[in-house]
Amino acid sequence: MNIGFPSEVVFTASLGIVVVVALIGVAFFTLSSTIYDWFFTPVLDIQSSVTCQNDRLLDLQLTEVYIKEVNIVNDSSAIVVACNSGQISFAASKKDLFDLIVRYTDLNGAIRSYRLTYDAYVSEPSGWRIVDAYTTGKSFELLNPMDFPALSKGMWDPSEEVELELWFNVPMNVTLGLTVVFTLPNGYTTMASG
Repeated sequence: MNIGFPSEVVFTASLGIVVVVALIGVAFFTLSSTIYDWFFTPVLDIQSSVTCQNDRLLDLQLTEVYIKEVNIVNDSSAIVVACNSGQISFAASKKDLFDLIVRYTDLNGAIRSYRLTYDAYVSEPSGWRIVDAYTTGKSFELLNPMDFPALSKGMWDPSEEVELELWFNVPMNVTLGLTVVFTLPNGYTTMASG
């Protein structure tokens, strides 16, 4: 004698359990990716930030630029020669990311200090531009030549020197000299006086 549920009921109950287990499995699988994102995305973001910071530090370690000459032309202009003696190239098209700061004493004895903006065509009362580039020891640029004066292409490569023209609308006392601070897009800074 068979006391219990008919075989159809047992089969239905078993199918119901399978469906419920399958739905729980799908829900767990779906939620597991969300839970993973909640816990590990911040870790990956931090790791990405650390990698970016390490790349920046390496970039700075490989950068070496110095101002070779500061020549005062007259009371409102100067020529500066900067040498890239490091291992990093700089895109000429990123000229607006270079900072050029001058400090001098004007004809009235007041100390002037300000940032000059890049001006390819000398259209502003104060500014700076790159007028020439050459490989150290040569009279021309060998690698990735820049197009003057626009600088829309080319690179300032290692072992190259650039000649910068500076002009200011407030004349300086040439006997007291001029200090030039030159900062590159990666933050590397060099300074010289003349």
